[in-house]
Amino acid sequence: TIQTPYPRITYDEAMALYQSVLDKNPGQFNSYTNLGLLYFSKRETVPAIDALGKALSLNPNDYAARFNLARVYESQGKKELARKELQGVLMMTSGNSQNREIYEVAQRKLADLK
Repeated sequence: TIQTPYPRITYDEAMALYQSVLDKNPGQFNSYTNLGLLYFSKRETVPAIDALGKALSLNPNDYAARFNLARVYESQGKKELARKELQGVLMMTSGNSQNREIYEVAQRKLADLK
């Protein structure tokens, strides 16, 4: 189950809620990012890539979607694609103190993929 301010819900229930939001407002890139993360958490990599790709098509600067897409690619052994996404995260978060933590994690993951 997922911890939220609401009663505990399952991954499938959370995914249905995000899909409902997207059915009403398909421009919600954050909902695609979250949906992709939920799919990845269930080890459903193909729909995870699809959802994260949709998030990035709506907002190419969504570094959270890009970071999670790198994680999905890494889990599939697609190191080159993972590196490309991590390099994008580094470019987007470089020099921004608010994003320092994600920048450092992306740097470590990129170094591990070499």
